[in-house]
Amino acid sequence: AMMCEGGGPKRAAVIGAGAAGLVVSKLLRQFGHDVEVFEQTKNVGGVWQFDPTVEHDLLGKDKDTNKRVHSSIYEGLRTNLPREVMAFA
Repeated sequence: AMMCEGGGPKRAAVIGAGAAGLVVSKLLRQFGHDVEVFEQTKNVGGVWQFDPTVEHDLLGKDKDTNKRVHSSIYEGLRTNLPREVMAFA
């Protein structure tokens, strides 16, 4: 296992369970580190997760809003990328 300065495995927090968060958490675990992933939604996938919810404050002026829609895809999206290119193991 890859060790950091000062000894053995470290504890790491990964913010977001999108593609980048999943990749880095996997690699950190492969190197023997203790990893905890924090995700604001109940699903992994980041911008690849469709959320039909629409914000009432489209300009972001309401500072009391605690629900932000983060999804950038739309329902029924189809890509032209082969599954093998997008695969994650």
